[in-house]
Amino acid sequence: MELLTEKQAAEFFPGIKPATLRRWRQMPGVGPSFVKVGSRVFYPKDEIEAFLKALPRRRSTLELG
Repeated sequence: MELLTEKQAAEFFPGIKPATLRRWRQMPGVGPSFVKVGSRVFYPKDEIEAFLKALPRRRSTLELG
């Protein structure tokens, strides 16, 4: 399992900063899964990829959801 730092994980999301990932961690059910090793936070690369794959696909900005 490849673990990514917060900064490395944020690079998978265009326009998303590490602070956004920190905010998502405080909101239940929001953002990709992560693991803590001591006080450090890491994101399994496969979890980032699964999260992105599960995002809804849209064909118009008018679609809700």
